[in-house]
Amino acid sequence: MARVLWVVIGVASLAMLAVPTVALPSDSRGLLRRFVTPEIVPALRISQTFQMTGRGLRAVEFQPTAIGPVSGVVRIELHDVTAHDDTLLQAVDVRAADLVRTQRYQFDFPPIANSSARTYQLDLTSPESSPAHGIAVWATKGTRYSGGTMLIDGEPRWADLAFRAEAPAPSTWDLLRRTDALTRDVVFAAGGVAWLALGLVVRALTTASQGTAGR
Repeated sequence: MARVLWVVIGVASLAMLAVPTVALPSDSRGLLRRFVTPEIVPALRISQTFQMTGRGLRAVEFQPTAIGPVSGVVRIELHDVTAHDDTLLQAVDVRAADLVRTQRYQFDFPPIANSSARTYQLDLTSPESSPAHGIAVWATKGTRYSGGTMLIDGEPRWADLAFRAEAPAPSTWDLLRRTDALTRDVVFAAGGVAWLALGLVVRALTTASQGTAGR
C-alpha cells in the first residue's frame, strides 16, 4: 500500500507540471443568479472591469443573447483603467446579428505584452449612426469574481458579466522548457531526490508500523 501511495504521489507531481501557472480572469454564467442585462443601446454603456493576471492579453470572451428582433451594431471597446486612468486600447463595431450567431463571442485584438497586473474594462454600447436593437448580455448577481465588477453607465453593480480573458497561460513544464539545460537538470534532479527521500520516509514509517503491529 505504501509503495502504491509513493507511486501515485510521483505521478501526481508530474501531472502538476502540465497545470497552467496562472488563473486568468473569468466568471461563468451562474445557474441560480444569472440574469440578462438591459438592452444594449446608444444611450447605455455596459461594462466589466478585471485585473489581468498574465502577460499577452489577446481577447475577451462574453455571452451575448437576443431578447427580440436583432438589428444594428454593437460597439466593443477595451480600456486600460489602471490607477483610475482611462485609455482606449481597442474598439470595433460588430453587427448585432453576428454577435448572437453563437452562445459566446470572442473579441480578439493584438496581444498586449505587458498586461499583467493591469486593470482593464470591457465596454459594450452602440453607435448613434446604427443603433442596436434586441441584444443584451448574460451576467450573474453577486461577487464571485473578486478582481472587478459590472458597471452600468459607470455605476458599479452587485454582479459580473459572464466573461473570460484570453492570454497564454504556460504550465510549469512550458516554463522549464524555456530555461537553459542546466536549470532544467537542477530542477529535475531536486525533484527526483525529493521523491526518493519521500519513498525512504514512507518505507521507514511502514516498517515501524509493521513492527509495532507484530508485538
